[in-house]
Amino acid sequence: MVLMNFSGFAGNQALKNRISELFSSNRFPHAVILEGEKGLGKKRLAYLLAQALVCTSGEEVPCGHCGGCVRAKTGNHPDIYTAEGSGKTGAIPVAAIRQLKEDAYILPSEAERKVYILPDADRTLPAAQNAFLKCFEEPPPAAVFIITCATSRALLDTIRSRGVILPLSELTLDEIRQVIDNPERDTGIVEAFRIFGGNAGKIAESLEDTEFAGCISISENILKALLSPKELDIVLASAPLEGKREKLNTVLELLAMSFRDALALSLGVKGEAVTPSPIALELAKKLPPSQLSALYEQCAALREGNNRFVNAALLNSYMCSSLRERSGH
Repeated sequence: MVLMNFSGFAGNQALKNRISELFSSNRFPHAVILEGEKGLGKKRLAYLLAQALVCTSGEEVPCGHCGGCVRAKTGNHPDIYTAEGSGKTGAIPVAAIRQLKEDAYILPSEAERKVYILPDADRTLPAAQNAFLKCFEEPPPAAVFIITCATSRALLDTIRSRGVILPLSELTLDEIRQVIDNPERDTGIVEAFRIFGGNAGKIAESLEDTEFAGCISISENILKALLSPKELDIVLASAPLEGKREKLNTVLELLAMSFRDALALSLGVKGEAVTPSPIALELAKKLPPSQLSALYEQCAALREGNNRFVNAALLNSYMCSSLRERSGH
């Protein structure tokens, strides 16, 4: 019986059990869709699965030392192909999909299967997804497709229905501590966990980001301004974001996390034992759940607009007005 080795991939025990069953039964599907927000480990798991699928040990996969594993780890295995995105959106172009389709019907060079990784496929336009449909409807016998996406809802129904969707989950605080393994930064880890939940990738990035503390300050000022009757307060609080798209995205994420925490508090939902931030407590006291939910959803809409390169100045102005409106002003 083949066992799956998840070395380097933390948490997600239910997901690990499901993948282990697929390997042990020797019925790994022709397509899997790894679903979850950025930072949960989709890329790590995709390459771990690819390595396991070309491993030749036949027992615990990936073994890490056979020829297939060694070549996979160095990125030189001839039977592992990654479709690279391009342009501002990082979408996989139609030409790359057509090349992948042609290659998929050629027999593997070394391994029993050829593995194709399609990262961030939810950014790929419908035309490119349509070009890929035949491979899903009539999959080549030796090909396995590993798709990663923030949400499978962004994929065509015909693709989603033909792949096994494997959602990744957040880690617990103890699991985050094991992943980062730096007791000297425990205070920062706990604070980042309060903001990002169990997203290990975002927590690790925040600990290395020198501008992150500034983004926290801006987000707190915007939240306080939302509770103020003065419209000018939120305009002044958001002024440091003018024309800074990356910083705006970070602040919008922080705002969304605060609205999420406040909504949970308001509804009496208990999460992991981390003390809620003072501003989340204040929001929960002063705004009803319907407004907190609307504010959370608006942050997602604003991030989408920012990622689509909507005029930065107009977006900043719209952020101020739309958040104030949804907070009852």
